[in-house]
Amino acid sequence: MREPVWVLVVLFFVAGCAGDPSPVSSTPLPTGETAAPAATHTLTATPTSAPTATATPTPQPTDPALRPTALPSPTNPPPQPTAAESGPASYVPAGQSVWEVPVAPDNMVGTCSSDPIAVPYGLIAITPEGDALTFRDQGVGTYAFRQAALNVYVYQGRNNLVAGNLDMTLAFTSPTTWVMHAVTILDSDPACQHIHDYAAVFKWSR
Repeated sequence: MREPVWVLVVLFFVAGCAGDPSPVSSTPLPTGETAAPAATHTLTATPTSAPTATATPTPQPTDPALRPTALPSPTNPPPQPTAAESGPASYVPAGQSVWEVPVAPDNMVGTCSSDPIAVPYGLIAITPEGDALTFRDQGVGTYAFRQAALNVYVYQGRNNLVAGNLDMTLAFTSPTTWVMHAVTILDSDPACQHIHDYAAVFKWSR
């Protein structure tokens, strides 16, 4: 009758193992320290680069004659107007023109012993001839002016009205007006200047 005793011993051993499990050993932490949390891995999205835009070439005319030879730039500026395009214009009439010249007073300067000179200008005919022009009055005669600058003409010579030397400067100020500064020095009164300043107005063309 020894078999039942052996069975009981086996059952008692199995029951003891089930009711007293061995604890998992762990290393104790020093006082005051806290166990660090376990590291976690976070997935980060990798950005993708945007595609680079490709420049579209500017279409050029197929005809070579229409293509630009040079584009404007700081070193290659657009063409500027020339002096002939932007400069002053000539006011001298192309053909013969008639002008009215009122009588001007004689302004005498210097040591004068002569009487004032009254120049009987009235209607004056002016005719351009290349770089010169003729200045004609029926009562005074004709003077030949030469061009000194654009719209400016001068005369230096003898006076047709009195015995003396005459300097005249005529300047066109518009297509219908001109002014003239005249200085006469008589042979008989060389220390005196007879100065006349005229302002003419256009009358008609011939």
